[in-house]
Amino acid sequence: MQPLTKGPNVVTIEDETARGGLSIFLGQQDEADRTRWRFDVYASTGDGLLYVGRFTSCPAHDGSQKTRLVATVAVPGATNYTVQVRPAERLGSEAQLYSAEVSLSVGDPGGQLPGVQRVNERPKYYAANAVGSVDIPAGERVVAWSAFATGAAASLVIGGGNTITFPPSGGVAGGNGGLLEGPVQFTFAGANFGGYYIETAESG
Repeated sequence: MQPLTKGPNVVTIEDETARGGLSIFLGQQDEADRTRWRFDVYASTGDGLLYVGRFTSCPAHDGSQKTRLVATVAVPGATNYTVQVRPAERLGSEAQLYSAEVSLSVGDPGGQLPGVQRVNERPKYYAANAVGSVDIPAGERVVAWSAFATGAAASLVIGGGNTITFPPSGGVAGGNGGLLEGPVQFTFAGANFGGYYIETAESG
């Protein structure tokens, strides 16, 4: 296990057999530790260094999960993995960190599709037929979203970005590859806005 600091922390592991599977373990031994850690995963293959994906951990729910598997990764032909780890929220000082460790293990991906799969994710859903704002909290990532209009006046803003204008009596949808993480706000507006559906996943 490698101790974690404010980082970024860099953890690497080689897989000479190129089996293509990686398991990521996180240890948080203090029951008061509610720190969430952000992981960026890279893999080396014959095509060079690839960015595989990002995920954010959530604190353990009980003492039995203090040291736990938080994600599995599959990259066919990968011979080396590099994982960058840092606190998901800004910390004022190193003293604010509890003792935490991370370790990596390579093996057979066992049929997992390529990419990062967080362990113990729980789906959550938001839906309504009304304008307004939806706040996706920290610890959740947006898997998919969709919304529709009943006329020519409807719009959407995600996280304070550019305004998305709906086609008249049409719909829009997205998912950002599952990389959009809370906290983020969806704001729906317009006299002809019809409704929305947002699916998120919370990691355990």
